[in-house]
Amino acid sequence: MADESVRYGMVGCGEIAVQAFDALMTARNGTLAATFDVKAELAQDLAGQVEGAVACASQEELLARDDVEAVIVSTPHYLHEPIAIAALQAGKHVLVEKPIACTVAQGQRMVDAAAKADRRLGCCFVRRYSPTTEGVRKFVADGHLGKIMGWVIVGMGDKKASYWTGGYTQRAKTDWRLRRETAGGGYLIMNTIHTIDWFRYVSGQEVVSTKAIGGTYNSPEGVEVEDLFSASLTLSGGGVGVIAGASSVPGGRLGETRLIGTKGQINFERSKGEGTPVFITEEAEVGGQKVPAGEWANVDFTGGESGKPRALMIEAFGRWVRGDEEFLAPGDDALKTLQVCESIYRDAGLLDD
Repeated sequence: MADESVRYGMVGCGEIAVQAFDALMTARNGTLAATFDVKAELAQDLAGQVEGAVACASQEELLARDDVEAVIVSTPHYLHEPIAIAALQAGKHVLVEKPIACTVAQGQRMVDAAAKADRRLGCCFVRRYSPTTEGVRKFVADGHLGKIMGWVIVGMGDKKASYWTGGYTQRAKTDWRLRRETAGGGYLIMNTIHTIDWFRYVSGQEVVSTKAIGGTYNSPEGVEVEDLFSASLTLSGGGVGVIAGASSVPGGRLGETRLIGTKGQINFERSKGEGTPVFITEEAEVGGQKVPAGEWANVDFTGGESGKPRALMIEAFGRWVRGDEEFLAPGDDALKTLQVCESIYRDAGLLDD
């Protein structure tokens, strides 16, 4: 019987990889075997923190290692496809950062490669593994909000000029975020995609059509991707979605994140340690907690579950690799979220067809 612990190789050791590394160190069923980055010092930094882990001189060296069962891909978006496919063809399972790829066509080739290789392909939609997620999903499925008639997703930020050439931490100096060809897009595919994916999962609704507008209005010179967009969505259940996002709004962050139904709503943007604000028209019970009708109440959706979502996600991916359970964000489902983004970009005239 194989060791329960899955041995991972990490390809890409820049900014987001640090979060993946920390989560892997926390996960109870995963260990780090090898790392690779085109900037060797970044790979050495992570590998050097784990006894027995090796910083490889090339991607090919990492993929040839027998002790690497699965690969975490934490690279610029445009590299997701070639690296994931190479890893799958080498017989490795793959967990790739979001978005799954820059385009739906790229993502589909990844999904097809996983099927051909009979390997697992998952995407890092971390919020699906938040301790609140299953509680919210059940609350909606049990009908406490009634029929879902609206999504509201609004996020307005003000990213520093340095973000575009070094991310939030400046760990790796690179300009891939500037261009649509290498990033896939701006605030929508970088940030809002997380909530779109989460709302798809917890509401059980798919996006069937979009109308959108957007562009680049207030970013530093050289930024090609959108820094402001808005979109309206038609949902599969007949409801509507309203989405707006921006990365260059002076004064900082503003936001609203709500699921709205015919019998109530959940206001996630105002969620704090004491719970998530809920308003319903009919009394309900969540994990033994009475939720009154006709007034706002803070609801604990965790059901007693706790943990860091990214570590919980890596643990779940490991169990998927072992065949013990299904993963909540497999490649083919991640592709559906990317399709929403691509539809918005197309409607806004931001894609070259």
